[in-house]
Amino acid sequence: MSSSALDPRSGGSELAATAVLLMLPRHAKTPVAVLIDGPSVPSSVQLDVFDSRERFVRLRKGAHVHGLTEPYRHVSRDEFPAESAAVHVVGFDNHAQCRFERSASIFGAVDAVVFVPRDPEGRSYGRVRIPIPSLDQRSWHDFERTAESRTECRYRIAVPGGDAHSLGGSHVVSAH
Repeated sequence: MSSSALDPRSGGSELAATAVLLMLPRHAKTPVAVLIDGPSVPSSVQLDVFDSRERFVRLRKGAHVHGLTEPYRHVSRDEFPAESAAVHVVGFDNHAQCRFERSASIFGAVDAVVFVPRDPEGRSYGRVRIPIPSLDQRSWHDFERTAESRTECRYRIAVPGGDAHSLGGSHVVSAH
């Protein structure tokens, strides 16, 4: 896990996601996104949420590209490839269900449900960095947690020393 200590006011640790996996479950009206923080993207994902177990396979072949959203296709149990036995499993025990301010620019829908990995103590991260495409250098949108309930977390755009809402845009952090 890529977590680090933060200012206590930020609410805990930080997740620097390495990829955004995007899928549309068969019976959903909104996309589901999963943030991951590993060195590669999984060939398949299993969602064990919303009282169902749904499987998805990656549509794109090849290496992951920083900031490029990875699309996944819903498949039935019969269509699920045997070589995809080692899936990335998403459940409420290992991921928090979250909503992000201005999510349409990242996930393609205002009401996207996003599953964020939990920190090593099983809590939601205080800050989340989501990779975005950039031609110059690796960049991320930076978010901070504003609310957390038993069922869902909410994140807003994080702006150091200022009010994110007054800027009308997101705070982008670039690697140097």
